[in-house]
Amino acid sequence: MGFEGIVTGILLSDGRIDIDRMRELVELANPLKVVLHRAFDDAKDPVEDIDKLIEMGICRILTSGQRADALKGAEYIAELQKRFGDRIDIMPGGGVNAENIEEIYNITGCTHYHLSGKVNVGSRMEYREYIERMNTPESELIVERADYDLIKRARDALDRLAGR
Repeated sequence: MGFEGIVTGILLSDGRIDIDRMRELVELANPLKVVLHRAFDDAKDPVEDIDKLIEMGICRILTSGQRADALKGAEYIAELQKRFGDRIDIMPGGGVNAENIEEIYNITGCTHYHLSGKVNVGSRMEYREYIERMNTPESELIVERADYDLIKRARDALDRLAGR
């Protein structure tokens, strides 16, 4: 279908990364690339398993540095980048945008980023009588869309950094 890879993550009930099932997914996905998503951030002591993730063929870890967003977790992400970045891509994600991507880059030194560039737009649904009748929150009428200009501004910031 043209996909280059998959993004996945599995944790055990005790909070550790499920290495056995992750290895199975990597084998099943072959030849596709496999990225560990932000399950890394929910994991207990995930650094203990990074060598195993690298060994099994995980190509990238998407992380907010075990914090609410990548800027708040930037110091931790920088440690990961310094320790493992020559063997696996460390990708800051979560709250990354054009306004903070340069700061995150300066702290972490990472070269891959995940962002949505999303904006909330109102639904085109005109019929609204059900909102009160069904006790439906207004947030149900918000649609998220990727915004080209927000993404371009983040890309422009990275291009400027690369040109230093």
